[in-house]
Amino acid sequence: MELSSFYLKSSSKPLNETALSRCIALLGDLCSDVVIRMQMAENQECWQACLSFVNQCWTENSVIRYPECLYAILGLMMNLSLEPNSVTEVIYKPASLCDLRTSEILL
Repeated sequence: MELSSFYLKSSSKPLNETALSRCIALLGDLCSDVVIRMQMAENQECWQACLSFVNQCWTENSVIRYPECLYAILGLMMNLSLEPNSVTEVIYKPASLCDLRTSEILL
């Protein structure tokens, strides 16, 4: 499974928010293993997918869509942040709300 599959696709099918949030929480549980957490934390695609997912959970009028999934992905990002890595240093050094809303990692 590629990390890019985290992106919410436009679809006529309803999102099973509970199942998706549990899958994201499972990834968070995997982060309890230091080696897995280090590999995920160093993966730029993982961070890009997380930021894009967070961005897609907001609607134009600042209402949260899929709150269960949003909280799960934020928890995953907090777990990944336990490992110092080059990706987050680049992301958060110039980070502002605008950077996070566009989901762009500036390298």
